[in-house]
Amino acid sequence: PTADEEVIRARYRQQRNLLATLLLAQGVPMLQAGDEFGRTQRGNNNAYCQDNEISWVDWRLAHSNTALLDFVRRLLRIRADNAVFRRQSFLAGMRREEGRFKDVAWLKPDGAEFHQPDWFDPDLRAFAMLLDSTGLPPTQLDPEVGDSFLVLFNSGAEAVEFTLPAPITSQVWEVVLDTSQEALTVPATGYRQGHGYRLDRNSLALLADHAGTVLETGPAAR
Repeated sequence: PTADEEVIRARYRQQRNLLATLLLAQGVPMLQAGDEFGRTQRGNNNAYCQDNEISWVDWRLAHSNTALLDFVRRLLRIRADNAVFRRQSFLAGMRREEGRFKDVAWLKPDGAEFHQPDWFDPDLRAFAMLLDSTGLPPTQLDPEVGDSFLVLFNSGAEAVEFTLPAPITSQVWEVVLDTSQEALTVPATGYRQGHGYRLDRNSLALLADHAGTVLETGPAAR
């Protein structure tokens, strides 16, 4: 337990980072009851034999941590509305016949694509994941495939400037969420190819490529 505001803010940010990483990944996301509103088991990851407050669900947290609960709801809505997060086959890092780009591309902060040695860089703390939805065929469950996305990760102790790639189908990237921001809403600023996006330390950002979207570039777009 702590009353240190800096530590508390860091914990909440890491909660948002881990929940976003899980819910924007492929496969079936598995949440333990209470993860959505900050239940922690006080750090005990193996509490099966603890029949006490460590393993019990304190439902009062759902009322005191409404911001985190709303954040999880938003992530689940993004996942439900966009089939690119729920593929029926493994990502291959290859271009599908119908798609415009590779199903997934891994990018360095300068916008260059990863090469094999980059995966073994012990100092790597920041990278991006580009998910192209244009190769996904509509299905009965998903008559509308949804958007393509760019996910920025920075686990380092310093902010990182990302050079953004070209959007896949529209003219701009729109920031959907940034875990460094406690508010769910972010300014609807359009970022074009080559613009820089500054991602704070220990943060994740999700940018969407909405087909047909044209936004004016505001002060944050450089």
